[in-house]
Amino acid sequence: MNIKKFMAGLSAFVIALTAAATPLQEVIKAPQLLPQTAVNASAATYGDYEYSALDDGTVEITDYTGSATTLSIPSEIDGKKVTSIGDWAFDLCSSLTSITIPDSVTSMGDGAFYGCDALNSVTIPDSVTSIGDSAFESCDALTNVYYTGTEEQWKNILIESNNSNLLNATIHYNYVPQIIGLKVKAAT
Repeated sequence: MNIKKFMAGLSAFVIALTAAATPLQEVIKAPQLLPQTAVNASAATYGDYEYSALDDGTVEITDYTGSATTLSIPSEIDGKKVTSIGDWAFDLCSSLTSITIPDSVTSMGDGAFYGCDALNSVTIPDSVTSIGDSAFESCDALTNVYYTGTEEQWKNILIESNNSNLLNATIHYNYVPQIIGLKVKAAT
């Protein structure tokens, strides 16, 4: 037997032995290269939203399955206050161009709006205290952030890494959202 065939056989044997010796748990725990939307076994559905009830009686949005271009996230779902946008909840929603986050929300998870490549404006309330890693990564069209608080309040938000699209957009401080359908009676 020549040496090349022997070495090829030996190499194949070592690879097969190594693969067989690797516990299945280690293969399953291998890191994923692309972000994945977390699926919660206890998730409930409300329209195009999936959500989970939190221990404090509030709600976290865990997924969005709609195709709206302009979206106002509800402040309540099934009578419970929406306080969190979960990890990867709106990831890869390529139809979204504008989103308004309600003033009940205090946190946005990792990758919350990852890959929303048509998103050009977002309204963020001053109630938000944290924005997760990569929450606005790959939102290359994002040019305007309408923030209801002051510049100082904005600087106090914990904004994790990989959010350059958010931080490089024009921030409009002290923004007052318009209430559609409300008629104001002039003073006499």
